[in-house]
Amino acid sequence: MTDVKNSAKSALKASQSRARGDYSRETLKLYFQAWSRHRTPRQLIAWLGFQRDLGYLIKHHQYTRLKALLQQNTAKRLTQGLIGQRLRQAQNLCAEYEWHHMLQPDITAGVLQTSRQKRAIHSVRTQQLQWQKEFLTYLSQQTEHGIAVVGNSGALIGQQAGPAIDASGAVIRFNQYRGDANATLDLGLRLDAWVCAPGFKGKVPDVRWIILSGPDMQFQLQNWAPLLEAIERGTPVVTIPLVHWRELVSQLQAPPSAGLLTLTWLTSQSNLKPALSVFGFGFGHRPDENVAYHLADAKHPPTPRHNWAGEARLLERNGWSTAP
Repeated sequence: MTDVKNSAKSALKASQSRARGDYSRETLKLYFQAWSRHRTPRQLIAWLGFQRDLGYLIKHHQYTRLKALLQQNTAKRLTQGLIGQRLRQAQNLCAEYEWHHMLQPDITAGVLQTSRQKRAIHSVRTQQLQWQKEFLTYLSQQTEHGIAVVGNSGALIGQQAGPAIDASGAVIRFNQYRGDANATLDLGLRLDAWVCAPGFKGKVPDVRWIILSGPDMQFQLQNWAPLLEAIERGTPVVTIPLVHWRELVSQLQAPPSAGLLTLTWLTSQSNLKPALSVFGFGFGHRPDENVAYHLADAKHPPTPRHNWAGEARLLERNGWSTAP
């Protein structure tokens, strides 16, 4: 009974640390302690899931243990609570391991099991490498006129950066990037690639490219409903390779923002870095700045799970302007 109580305490502390954005080895250790003290499928999946949050795939011995759980009959899985979201998370962890080790995974595992979702995830996973290559090639073809990466900082308002943004060879924007009162003179109109967070609930624009931010979400996201129409009309949904997420988490000890993650990925392509122009990364949420954090919603607070001070340092270190 003592082990069960200690496991519950470790699990609660781990969950609270993750919720705060503490993506450190200490939080991973708490998840492991919860698992080692009370070896239930719930604790195993929580531990391996956070290991994946840090940017690491499961190891072979972890895969075999998890796969054995998935191969149990339905009744036994039900008694162990291996259902719903937890079941899909386990399926995704195994499918990703199998994909990387060429073990012929169930390519539609780990998502809500509707015919539309299955078709969508089949397209995303089987075409992902080709889509990534085509997207980077597309950007390479636009470098002569520059690539505008436009964040959502309220610092854009009043800067009259719209013409410069629209004159770029390609324009990349993020999530809810426009409010009703935003002036075209400040923001511009062009949109070629749209970056969305996995939990984005707004309207998906009709755009040439969609980039799904997060830690290579093709084997993480369980509900693709918001992106189904876009995928069905042939819009490539590009995910960001896990290595960039892992490197940023290691430096920040927190989940990186979509903006920093996207810039880090694009900068890893030596031919793209000189062509990047950064707008709207003003970090207007700093206490000493009288600027709205989010241009589309002045009341939108900065997400406390990100290490904003650390991100600002990385942006400055890499020579990216943090103001329009």
